[in-house]
Amino acid sequence: MKGLKKSEFAPDYVQAPGAYLEEILDQRGIRKSDFATRCGRPAKTISEIIAGKTAILPDTALQFERVLGDVKASLWLALEANYQLHAARERERQGLQRGKDWAQRFPLKEMQEKGYIAPTRDAVEIVARLLNFFGVSSVAAWEGYWEERVTTARFKRAGQPAINKYAVAAWLRRGDVEAAEVDCEPYSEARFKEALAHLRKLTGQSWPGFRAELVSTLAAAGVAIAFVPDLHKLNLRGAAYWVSKDKAVIIVSDRMKLESRFWFALFHEAMHILLHSKKALFIDYHGQSEDETVEETQADEGAANALIAIDQIQEFLRRYGRTWNSYSASMITSFAQEIDIGPSLLLVRLQKDGFIPWRTNLNKMFPGRVEF
Repeated sequence: MKGLKKSEFAPDYVQAPGAYLEEILDQRGIRKSDFATRCGRPAKTISEIIAGKTAILPDTALQFERVLGDVKASLWLALEANYQLHAARERERQGLQRGKDWAQRFPLKEMQEKGYIAPTRDAVEIVARLLNFFGVSSVAAWEGYWEERVTTARFKRAGQPAINKYAVAAWLRRGDVEAAEVDCEPYSEARFKEALAHLRKLTGQSWPGFRAELVSTLAAAGVAIAFVPDLHKLNLRGAAYWVSKDKAVIIVSDRMKLESRFWFALFHEAMHILLHSKKALFIDYHGQSEDETVEETQADEGAANALIAIDQIQEFLRRYGRTWNSYSASMITSFAQEIDIGPSLLLVRLQKDGFIPWRTNLNKMFPGRVEF
């Protein structure tokens, strides 16, 4: 602080305003009782301010300015605000200590590697960064919002143990953040249906060539899409929900790595947007389920038919017969081009409907992959 006047204050540390007041009074040889009288304040009040037991309020700061002259009221208020914020952060840090066990339930290493939170070895700082990432003020607030959001979601799952709600919440939050960056027009069901018809024609392209057009086409209909890789081997395929009456969100993962799976997941989630409650969060946690809900069955059937209509499958069978081992890659490719669909999607639809086995050399003919 060399070169500053005694009354100037430019610290790089946090100092209690009462301690600074005591320094000034000592420097100027002013007794505390005299200072109190000159301010029109009880001596006890000044002693409590110096001891940090009483805050400096605007009226008090103005009185200090009049008595001390060159130490402005704004400085006293800034000192007080800075000190109170520092004290609040210290209290918060003590509270964060209690969140260390909670933080360990997340796949922290993977979240740090994928950029969800910045790496650190400080256990308390990890808690703080998790809260910042989720946009909540405390562990209790996380439980009140995120745990509730995940546990009440409508899951499509099969053959899985109880969900890892911490990893699912992290995956969803990453999708929230990415989707928030997509500038969308107000949602229109008519435009969304038109968008899906247009996107169907992109299925013949290779990833990531269609990514930008996919995003912009959906955004023009009021739907934001987020591309979030599967986290912690959750086998998440996608999710769909509404953030407002004018904006819906679809999250897709690259769990299956195949273009055909990616497109089906996208259209499956799109069916939830078109057909089901705007209040629900739908999460595709696995593949088919023995206890499939009506909503999931509708989404599956809607997606399959939106991509390839039943009459198109019937036309393929009429033209090429029902003997699957007589089909060739060129037959599938030619027919797929004729109906404006990716050949891998046609193959999978024929397999799903039982006309071609799942294990066949034809799979190797259409190896398109989606990874992000």
